[in-house]
Amino acid sequence: MIMCSKSYSGLSPFRCHSSFVLVKFMLYLTLFHSINGFNLDTDSRIELDGTNAGSYFGYTVAMLNQNDQNRWILLGAPKDNSHFLPDADRPGAIYKCTFTLDFSNHSCEELFIDNKTEGDSAQFNGKNRIFTHGRDGQWLGASLDVNKDAGIVTCANRWYNKQFEVAQIYYMNGLCYEIPLDFNRNNIKKIPGLVGLDKQTMTDPRTNITKLNYGMGALGSSVHYSSKREHILLGAPGLWYFTGGLIDMHRSDALITENSKPPTERNEMAGYAITSGQYFGMGLTTFAIGAPRDHLTGKVSG
Repeated sequence: MIMCSKSYSGLSPFRCHSSFVLVKFMLYLTLFHSINGFNLDTDSRIELDGTNAGSYFGYTVAMLNQNDQNRWILLGAPKDNSHFLPDADRPGAIYKCTFTLDFSNHSCEELFIDNKTEGDSAQFNGKNRIFTHGRDGQWLGASLDVNKDAGIVTCANRWYNKQFEVAQIYYMNGLCYEIPLDFNRNNIKKIPGLVGLDKQTMTDPRTNITKLNYGMGALGSSVHYSSKREHILLGAPGLWYFTGGLIDMHRSDALITENSKPPTERNEMAGYAITSGQYFGMGLTTFAIGAPRDHLTGKVSG
């Protein structure tokens, strides 16, 4: 029996009565065995453990199931050391983990993404882009997505281009990769979407002050394949002085969002999260873009 009085912690009779009803309701629920809580499967679970302290193993997770013989769990560890980049300080890594159908056995190995550490080049939007890798702390595996009919896309959103340096500070452009489903390292595609020299900074037309544009774009903070494989969306929340935006890899072309308005001081960071779907019929694909700092309350635009 629960008793309350007006002098007990200053509670009003109404609040005491509410607590009494709540306790009665909880006791009432315990009488019904058909009401059960839900939890994850604890009998056939797989536990995959990282081996390096501070690696952020499991920061991103994706599953790839091609057939009964080819199924993997892919894991990002963006602060891990890499066997393929031994001279870089915690560049990050992607792990490919296999498992048996009865979950009795599993193993993980680092997936090859890249091993270049100095000058490099790659095609992007019909042009050959030249850059110099800044690998230390690049956060490879910070974003990850899989499409079973297209491939795997992952990014190092803190990758920086050593060709651009201002007052001993490098521009954090971000670099992404598309990996084929057969994991053939010769067919891995680099996506250096924000290394264009002429757009690293821009001039604010209101103040004539130079501000960052591509320079801190952080390309690949989020990644997403559309369901029909027509689009790869790469979020870049640092574009246009942290107003944010994205790159839409549409078939053979790439569209980088351009902002005609002067940047604000709110740092909306649009592109921090991104997804797509077909919601309204007619085969149209709609994008949804998260801007967590818009007006300091956040916003999602479609």
